[in-house]
Amino acid sequence: MKNYKDSLEAFETAISIEPWDMAAYVNAAILAEQLGLKDKAIKYWKKYDHLLPVNKRKKEMKKRLEKMGVDTGDMAPDGASGTVNAGANSVTKAAK
Repeated sequence: MKNYKDSLEAFETAISIEPWDMAAYVNAAILAEQLGLKDKAIKYWKKYDHLLPVNKRKKEMKKRLEKMGVDTGDMAPDGASGTVNAGANSVTKAAK
């Protein structure tokens, strides 16, 4: 458990330095879950979803949040239309 705590602190530090680091939010959420820190886990999953509403982890994230008792009805569904940043090119999913 000590390693989980240390790892969570490291990801929280990474988030404070680079608040757009998606991997840090995912890892912090998973570690918080493992440590039984439900409120932190929910916060990190929701922040990740807010920053990247169309993402490959949507199903996993919804399942994890529902397991913690969170209503996920207000979350955008998988493959929601919107704009996805694809490097230098921006792709509008609705246009496909």
